Amino acid sequence: MKLASTLSALLLVAASATAREFVHPGLSYTDRDIERMQQLIADGAEPYCATFDALKNSKYSTVGAEITPITSIPEGRFNATVGEDGRRVHDLALMYRLTGDRAYADEAVKRLNRYNGLTNCSARGTGPLDNGKVYLMIEGAELLRDYDGWAEADRRAFADMLVHPGYSDTEFPSGSYNLDDAKNDVTFYWNIYQFDQGRWGNQGLFAARAMMAMGIFLDNEKIYDRALRYLRSMDAREDDIPYPCQTPVSGSENNAADTNRTHISYNGSWKPSDRQFISDEALQYYIYANGQCQETCRDQGHAMVGVGLYTDLAEMAASQGDDLYGDLDCRILLGLEYSIRYNMTHDWPEPWEPSGYSKTEADCTFDNGVFYQAKSRSPRWEAIKPYAEDRYKAFSCVRYLSQALAHYKHRGRDSRSESLDPSRYEWLQKAVDQYIGDGIEDWGASGHHYEWKGWGTLTKRIPENSDSGTTSIGTVEPDKASAPEYYNVAGYKVDGDNLKTGLYIERRGNDSNLILKVE
Repeated sequence: MKLASTLSALLLVAASATAREFVHPGLSYTDRDIERMQQLIADGAEPYCATFDALKNSKYSTVGAEITPITSIPEGRFNATVGEDGRRVHDLALMYRLTGDRAYADEAVKRLNRYNGLTNCSARGTGPLDNGKVYLMIEGAELLRDYDGWAEADRRAFADMLVHPGYSDTEFPSGSYNLDDAKNDVTFYWNIYQFDQGRWGNQGLFAARAMMAMGIFLDNEKIYDRALRYLRSMDAREDDIPYPCQTPVSGSENNAADTNRTHISYNGSWKPSDRQFISDEALQYYIYANGQCQETCRDQGHAMVGVGLYTDLAEMAASQGDDLYGDLDCRILLGLEYSIRYNMTHDWPEPWEPSGYSKTEADCTFDNGVFYQAKSRSPRWEAIKPYAEDRYKAFSCVRYLSQALAHYKHRGRDSRSESLDPSRYEWLQKAVDQYIGDGIEDWGASGHHYEWKGWGTLTKRIPENSDSGTTSIGTVEPDKASAPEYYNVAGYKVDGDNLKTGLYIERRGNDSNLILKVE
């Protein structure tokens, strides 16, 4: 008997309920990624070697700097601390993994250890976004988790610092949390654990990205699932703190006098509810069914950032065997295609423009070009039309195209399925060809060290003559690619070779069936 969406939801519960053994390193890079890069460099292949040289010669890969301990990060100082140090730790750790030169690792460890006494990260202003900037530092820490030059006590202190004053799945440390920077006594996790439900979606996505990275690095399944389940519009695990229980309430308009507005802005508020609320960060609410981004009506820079954050989230999930890339029929890819098409054609003789407007999502598709005048999940915004003023510069800080194309072109939906038709990634391919080509995809503009990993032409581009199965999660052997997995009705994975009489869910690639086993 074939099941549809209900079974898909049950499988998601099954996957999260299963005791997880995390892959390490397993954020954006696995051992197979490192091996592939090392081989390309050894072969002298381009543009891989040119990108490696740029990484090596970057000022952020240098060693020998004097550093001082950091015990607090006040509002406005995240870019200058974990933003810049994250850039350095990531690049140094990557250089170590590619070359084996311990000087790079030792320099990165010094940067990590300077935060071991950190107890105060500002919660003011855009707290979830700001605290999410620790993501890149965790990427570097993951690459160094087994480095013998990082003392176990220091590694443990760094891990504990991320969740100061201590991790809990039952209680928020309210007595330690304070919007007054001088009195605050929480660090990153407690500033991101509820995302940012009242702001534009990208801000909560910065939090989600750091949360997923943190879960993997800490081997904490609940933290990892907290990020993944939210993005999939699922309630929090029953053994974890719920997401906010509230309902949005729209108030009066506050930009009605703006005749050129691209969205309506409301004075929103919240009222208590007995149900958990999933806001605009979730995939189905951030990228609509026509590919339009929740922030397309705001500005193109943030729209491009948001879909890029989703590629980073999906890449980490893929390293752990979760197919966020393929969710909702490759919704992330559709979001990339929409934003790239709109922005890339800005100077074409006939730039792409919406063909019409509708307040009904079902009326709007990628092909018919009807713009969705969506009301955000947050009570604060309603789309009118796309923001067009910054289309010409939308690609100036985009540094994730190689990563996205490598997945959809070489992995398809996920590691177990057939390749996608090239028409599905037409605009993504065009953007890579035009904005990167045989050049170097670096990490972007100064001042935004925390945004993108960068160096994608080395770390993620797959040579055209390589086996399409070679990806960041390895080469998928045909027998394993088609082998089924089994879950019981309680949601736990079971040994398919020793099934007893009962009802089971059989999963093979993207297909799922409910089966009755009779001995």
